[in-house]
Amino acid sequence: MKHFGKPYNKKVVTKQYHDLEYITCDECKKKILPCEIRDEDSRYVKVHTWHSDWGYESAESHEYMDLCTECAPKYVSKYISEMRGTEELELENEYLWKETEEAINGDVGE
Repeated sequence: MKHFGKPYNKKVVTKQYHDLEYITCDECKKKILPCEIRDEDSRYVKVHTWHSDWGYESAESHEYMDLCTECAPKYVSKYISEMRGTEELELENEYLWKETEEAINGDVGE
């Protein structure tokens, strides 16, 4: 069989995965552990806050936090009560999933 063009070498590519042991709540320092199914113990809230008081330099005001479900309502309540007008708040519910061998092998194609 003839191949046109430049000859090529086959390379084996591997992916490396790091299992995340836990996430720490930025307020109370509680450990949020991963789970295999949706579990309230593995739920946390990603919080993103910023403001536009300083114009272009407001980019420095962006803060990102991971909060447990107990701390999130208290933090949001406090943040909203201290708002002066240009502050922004973005919340996202997340679950910390445990990676299994099956999922890892499924991600690596042959």
